Amino acid sequence: MLKFLLCSVLLFAPLLQGIWNFKIQFAVSVLFFLFFSFLLVRSILAHTAAPFVISRENIPPICVLFLAFLSFLLSPVKTLIYHDLINFSIGIAVFYIALNADKGSEKYFKICLRVCAWFAACLGAYQKFALAEEALYSSFLNSNAFALFILMMIPFAVSIKDYPLILLLAFNLVFTGSAAGFLSLAAVLWVFSVNPVRNPPCPKGTAAAPPMAGLISNGVKNSGKGRKWILLLSAILILFAYFSAGFDLKSVYDRIIWWKSAFKMALDRPVAGFGTGSFLYIYPAYHAPVQWGTSSIYVHNYFLEFLSENGFPAFAVWLFFLFSRFRQIEGWRKYSILAALFHSVVDFGLALPGIFWVFCYIIVPEPIPTPRVSNFSPMRILLTRGVVKVMPAVFVIFCLMLAFISFSVKEFRASLALESASKCRHRLWRGSAECGSQTGDVECVLQKIQAVDSAGESPLALNFLGDVYLDMAQSAKDRRLFFESAVCFERLLLLNPYDSSAYFKLKLIYETNGEQELKTALLERRSKIFKW
Repeated sequence: MLKFLLCSVLLFAPLLQGIWNFKIQFAVSVLFFLFFSFLLVRSILAHTAAPFVISRENIPPICVLFLAFLSFLLSPVKTLIYHDLINFSIGIAVFYIALNADKGSEKYFKICLRVCAWFAACLGAYQKFALAEEALYSSFLNSNAFALFILMMIPFAVSIKDYPLILLLAFNLVFTGSAAGFLSLAAVLWVFSVNPVRNPPCPKGTAAAPPMAGLISNGVKNSGKGRKWILLLSAILILFAYFSAGFDLKSVYDRIIWWKSAFKMALDRPVAGFGTGSFLYIYPAYHAPVQWGTSSIYVHNYFLEFLSENGFPAFAVWLFFLFSRFRQIEGWRKYSILAALFHSVVDFGLALPGIFWVFCYIIVPEPIPTPRVSNFSPMRILLTRGVVKVMPAVFVIFCLMLAFISFSVKEFRASLALESASKCRHRLWRGSAECGSQTGDVECVLQKIQAVDSAGESPLALNFLGDVYLDMAQSAKDRRLFFESAVCFERLLLLNPYDSSAYFKLKLIYETNGEQELKTALLERRSKIFKW
């Protein structure tokens, strides 16, 4: 079960990143936590749960997860960010699973990671040669995310001496056009030249290997030709980043705006933050729209993003944990971690679930020893150790798992209902008579959305309904429909007071209907939320 769970994450999560949606999110989260619960119950029955939880190296991630959960509970937009908390929790669970896996499982993990790297690299090559893409992104959200994955995989490929994979990954990195990727690789190579891998194995046939791969796999001394060549390669990468990928001044300007907004968020809620994944919803309140400006759902700096979303205490613990792992780990994992951290200073790669979960596997040292339970029999353990001692913990895990599955199914049905209502509305816009007249439009939407009780408490559903009523009101000049729409948007602001579009639409409604007092009160509320 342990092998299956972690192998599935390492093999499929990065490959699904480019098509990630609420259906994949539901399937991954439910299946993962279902298997993880079984694994935890098995650990309890085998009397191995204590070292699984309270060893010294395990304490920081548990503290961070606890603080992230508190931040979620206190978040003003918690109805919108629960998926992000689930994804972060899965990453922490991946760390613990890898930490407690036996050494024999490691080869299966590496096989899955290798297959994933090959598939992503081949898909990138296909995009270049068959689709003639300018910037390769493979199965990821964009080329920068793909570049981060490549940077984490190159040291892994070097460690297993897969030189064709190294060359293919390097080819993909060049054609991602990611300046952040080139600069991160240059920084890692510079660190490697100063502090090479300790006692690296000298593989046979290195002379026939690609020069860069042979150089890295054999290590270099702190002085001499090896170090000079690596420093030269670093300089070439920096120049290549400048002349090939280029430094887009607009991109730099946008990042400065996002970083400044994130820091303002952190200062406003320094202890609890706004919750994991909240930047997308809170950002408009800390940044005035500018001409030619670009909005973003990420800060493009993982450290600032974590700080603004989870607060200073969680950030301090998480940063301490990451750098302590970096100091403890040797070999290829050390340089994969370093590449990811360098890249995350200027981009959002670690905010993506698939990449973050692989990163959580990499920060576990190798090898991974763990005691094996021989002749494991839950029934025999229950009879010998007593039901009273074991069953309370098992019962709590079972109840939590049922609650999580129930909540996930409810939210999944709500998302399906909203998607179905949206399709119904688009069919009507195209002139279909399936749902009748405009009144039938609203009835169709209400029928589909109200099929799930929780949908009325969803900001997305309320925004959708408000738009439907507003469209009808503007076409029919109906005051009642205007205020039906206003009710939806006011309820939306109770769930998400940072929704700038809701304020704009309410202002339009109140102006159209001559409600100056309501408009004034709305603008006063908005001025307390928006910091510009």
